[in-house]
Formats: sequence, structure tokens, C-alpha cells
Amino acid sequence: MTKPRVPGAAGIGVLLADSKQMESQLLAAALRRCGFRVFLCQSETAAILEAAETSAAEVAVISLAGANAAAPEMAALRTLHLIHPEIPQVMLMEADNRELVVQAFRSGARGLFCLSISSFQLFCECIEKVH
Repeated sequence: MTKPRVPGAAGIGVLLADSKQMESQLLAAALRRCGFRVFLCQSETAAILEAAETSAAEVAVISLAGANAAAPEMAALRTLHLIHPEIPQVMLMEADNRELVVQAFRSGARGLFCLSISSFQLFCECIEKVH
């Protein structure tokens, strides 16, 4: 079963930053099937900034590895927002957490998404709306 194409997704460049290689490759493949152009990188700040400079990213999706690893991802989100404010960011969370939501918006996120409680189709729509 293939995922339906998101109407406005064709050609949107998505920078996907995730520390989990297997999950990021699976998510990237699914996004590509929906018409997005995906650029993968690690979730470290230097890798994200380099990818933002060298790719045609129009939206950045930064995966939050978990509550214990929130600080590095928030720093990466904030740095990307300060250096490339033209690239809107979506924070991909594993669980709904009010404190992380507030931190993400304060760090420059324009969207938040939790795949564990929502559908992949809504995630694609989130990226499109943030774009």
C-alpha cells in the first residue's frame, strides 16, 4: 500500500535531522513517496547548519530523541532559527510533553508533531502548512 500524494507537497525540500539512522531513513522514504524532496542529516547542530547551507531545504524537521536528549535538539533548533530564519522548523516529538512544546516554540519552531498520536498523512500536511 502506497501513501497518497499530498496535494501541495510536490517539490517541497525537507531537511530531516534525526539521530536514529533507521527511523530517519524509513521516514525519508515515506516522505519521498508523498512527493517531498528529503535531505537527511544527523541531529547535531553543525550537521544541521551544513545541510541547511548545502541543500535546497525549505522546511526543517528536527526529531527530538527523547526527554533526556532535549537540550541538544533545542539548541540546534534555536541556532538554525537564528542563522536561517527563512527555513521554518517542525519539531518531531515521540510523546506529548507540555514543557518540550513550550521550549520548542521559544526556540523558533513553527510546528510540532507527534507521530505516535497522529497519522503520517497529518504529518505531511503539517510540513506543507509550515512551508
